Amino acid sequence: MASEILGLFTSPQDYRAMQDQQTQNQAIQYAGMTPFQRADVSLFTGGKQLGQAIGGLFGMEDPQLRKITMRQQMLTGAGGAPRINLNDPGSMLRAANVAQEQGDPEFAQYLINASNDLAKNMAEMRSKSATAAKTELSIAQEEKLREELGNLGPTPTNEQVLAVVSKYGSPEKIMGVLQATQTAQANREARKEEKQLMLDQRTQELADKAAQRERELEVAHARRLEELRQRGADAKDLQAQRSADKRELEAQRLADKKDARDFAAANKPLPAGIQKAEDADYDAAQAAINLAKDADKYLTSIKSGNIKFGLKDRISITARSALGSGDPDVVARNDFERFKTTLVNESLRLNKGTQTEGDAARAAKELQGAESAADAGKAIQTLRDLNARRAGDYKSAIERRRANAKLAMPEMIFESPKFEPHVFTNADYAALPKGTVFIDDKGVRRKKP
Repeated sequence: MASEILGLFTSPQDYRAMQDQQTQNQAIQYAGMTPFQRADVSLFTGGKQLGQAIGGLFGMEDPQLRKITMRQQMLTGAGGAPRINLNDPGSMLRAANVAQEQGDPEFAQYLINASNDLAKNMAEMRSKSATAAKTELSIAQEEKLREELGNLGPTPTNEQVLAVVSKYGSPEKIMGVLQATQTAQANREARKEEKQLMLDQRTQELADKAAQRERELEVAHARRLEELRQRGADAKDLQAQRSADKRELEAQRLADKKDARDFAAANKPLPAGIQKAEDADYDAAQAAINLAKDADKYLTSIKSGNIKFGLKDRISITARSALGSGDPDVVARNDFERFKTTLVNESLRLNKGTQTEGDAARAAKELQGAESAADAGKAIQTLRDLNARRAGDYKSAIERRRANAKLAMPEMIFESPKFEPHVFTNADYAALPKGTVFIDDKGVRRKKP
């Protein structure tokens, strides 16, 4: 960096020498390079130097020389100037402010750019060092982590999960759980707000309908009275009609009030225990749905060839990854490895204690040992479908719990995603029933004839 700056901004001595040489070159050109005219060179050069000297005596400093002198002083610390630390981006920025104040915006901008470049390089070096320093959890730790997560039951709280992961998880895992916790909390708040908005809208709709029915009855009553008058009805008949109309109106008002009370009763806050269990089911179901959707995206990415599975590719990617490479295939493979860990751990947790636990464990093992795109894709598809069905189980649990407590069914409920099957081999295709819409080995959506 120092040599680059010194190379870009020359020293005062070099600048003076350059001026002298330029003066001499101009004199030689002026003299025409003839033997007789060369005698004039010294006179021309001497005259220009004399002019510069006289200017100096009268305080007429060369502006460019002043800038160069200031830059040299800032690089060396001479003359009491604040010395630039070329290994400190902050020092460069402070020097840029001084240069700007001294009327040298060119040097100021150069220092700002150099500071930004240095800060970026330092950040990249720290990132590479951190990546190289990180170690993966051992197989025993992974097994212990899964065991403890499984012992939490099918619907653990975020606090329980975080307590377990904090003991065994890497910083990435802990951060993932923290983000999941925040997401779950945000989802609960969003559901609460959406439900309240829905209740307010339905309450207003009931009130509007009641008011509309009352207006319609009043119009009908007025019309019937007018018809009686036109037929010449006496006062007794008119009074009887008014009484009947009043009873009808009161009955309608009572019915509307009952509808409002029934609606409010059906949508009153749930008992604390049921609400807590329902929130846990919603959170787990949303996690299963998100996991299934992410798995489906990775199936598409695998078929597109973005994720490399060949032995030579994996060796090359591992080596380049250790050096901090940002090549697209390295990034894609590293992202896939992180997702694979998440998919396995979360799928085992969400399916713990269910009829599909064995299927999830087998698919997880197959995914961890997969060395080809087809093997990895089949295992991911199995886990995708298991998590989608697991979300349906949570939905059934919510509805069953409300039915047992004789509570109204929730108007806000999630839907389990539906996915089309992916085909990786001829055997996969042969197993499909006729008329099935599927995704072929090239990622194209087709229908089996």
